[in-house]
Amino acid sequence: MEQVVNLETIGTLELGNVLESTTLSWEHTLIVSQFEKAGEIYSWILNKDDIQLVVKKPTRELVSEFAASNDIFDYQMRVLAELQNFDHGIPCVSGEYQLVPTRNKRSKNTTWVMAHHVATKGVSADDQLLTIMFKNGTSVKLDIAESKFNTTCSRSLDMGSMQVAEDRQYNISHGTTKEVQSQWGCPNLDESGHHTEEHNKRRIWTAMLVAMMRIWYKTLFGENMSQPDIDKCLKAIQRPFGG
Repeated sequence: MEQVVNLETIGTLELGNVLESTTLSWEHTLIVSQFEKAGEIYSWILNKDDIQLVVKKPTRELVSEFAASNDIFDYQMRVLAELQNFDHGIPCVSGEYQLVPTRNKRSKNTTWVMAHHVATKGVSADDQLLTIMFKNGTSVKLDIAESKFNTTCSRSLDMGSMQVAEDRQYNISHGTTKEVQSQWGCPNLDESGHHTEEHNKRRIWTAMLVAMMRIWYKTLFGENMSQPDIDKCLKAIQRPFGG
């Protein structure tokens, strides 16, 4: 019989080995759910090997760690979310990897689902909770409208497709090896710039940002932009998305 975890009662867990920190993987994490117990905030994590972890951290910190490790920047997610007309939680997307929220980030019980691991979903007749089954056979239940979750996943998929398309074009235009250029007709995770190191995309991207900032500043204010101001702008632009 498949394992079903009711996230609406996750706060009643008897806490055993609580971790102060952990390193999570896009490839193995299925869901991250936040709960409060005795005034403390914890995150419950389930991976595709059915291993459950409890970390003494809010989900927002874990999402920020995911974002930092995959070069997912705050301003990028907010711009893409505006293009997709998100009227609630903004997802954290890197190509085919899609970490989507089911509740507002200010909620005490925030839950983030790795949508690319979802196999099927539907409302349970006995309690009217949405049941999400992952590809490994594990299921979770949570209180969210199925239509809302479907919309979030669909828009997140569109965001990921836009990212991959942009990265593919960049690699074709600026790649330094025939291998990168030959990927045009073969879409896969490796061809997203997040996994391609031959042309050091991030260094080029940062140099282009600095050049644009200098031009904009000179145009607007008639004077050169100082290095401290450039550093401040880059720090804001490169801040990882945190939910």
